[in-house]
Amino acid sequence: MARIALYTATTCVKCPAAKKILAEVVHELNLKEGADYEIKNIDEGDNLIEALQKQVAATPSLLIDDELIYNGEVPNKDELLEMLKEKFK
Repeated sequence: MARIALYTATTCVKCPAAKKILAEVVHELNLKEGADYEIKNIDEGDNLIEALQKQVAATPSLLIDDELIYNGEVPNKDELLEMLKEKFK
């Protein structure tokens, strides 16, 4: 089973749109927060260190199974949905 991580920042102007798209996609695929996906704010705890270790250079960034898919850009909903449909069969 795949695992999704969205890295965001408090002051990021693109992050609300990325969160909205992720929320729509996980709802359509009936994914569970904590089990299938998580949203991590780099301003909290060790999330910045973790993000840097995973080559996240900007927010929003989305990873699937630790593979950086979107770095510093809002995900395309249709592309993301297609990618995840394959992984969450």
